[in-house]
Amino acid sequence: MADTAVALTTTPMDAFTGIIGAATAISAGDTAVVAAIGRTDKLLIEVVNTTTGKTVTVEAGVGPRAALGDLVQTFGATERRHISIESARFAQADGTVRVTMEGAGTVRALRLPPGS
Repeated sequence: MADTAVALTTTPMDAFTGIIGAATAISAGDTAVVAAIGRTDKLLIEVVNTTTGKTVTVEAGVGPRAALGDLVQTFGATERRHISIESARFAQADGTVRVTMEGAGTVRALRLPPGS
C-alpha cells in the first residue's frame, strides 16, 4: 500500500477557475493524501471508483472528534461521490487528509474560496 499525493486546487471567487487537470489516479489498496494544511473548511473531495463495488475510507485524524473513527462508504461500480469533512475529525497531525481506496479510482480536491 502506497501513499499518493493529491494536488489541492483553490478556486477563485467570482471568476472561473483555470483548466483543472485530470484527477489523481489511485491504485487499489493505496491512500490518497490531500495536503489540506490542517484546514478542511471549504474543502471538497471528489472520489471516483473505477472498479466494481468497493469501499472508500476517510481515515480519522488526531483532532478532538477523531474518536468517532473512520468514515467508510461503499461505492458501486464506476460511482462518483463528493464529500466535505471537518478537520476536528479527519485532519492528521501533519495537516493532511487521507482517503484509502479498496479498489482503483481517482481523487480530486478543491478548496472553495472564503465567503462562498
